[in-house]
Amino acid sequence: MRTALALFAILLVACGNTAETGADAGTGIPVQDATLVAAGEPVYQANCASCHGSDLRGTDQGPSHLSVVYEPGHHGDIAFV
Repeated sequence: MRTALALFAILLVACGNTAETGADAGTGIPVQDATLVAAGEPVYQANCASCHGSDLRGTDQGPSHLSVVYEPGHHGDIAFV
């Protein structure tokens, strides 16, 4: 029993590290998606920035995209990630 408990504790410690590391730490963007975000920037600038602003702050023609509503963790739907 003691061995099983020790193995379970080791497993919990090994699986528990979810800290962000690397260049994207703290951005809220999963590291594997950072290149997709960079690739999407010119698409946003070409199709969305005229109404929503090149800095995402919105204009008189479209709302800001800086709201918590647009953060990936706010939605269970993969469409917003």
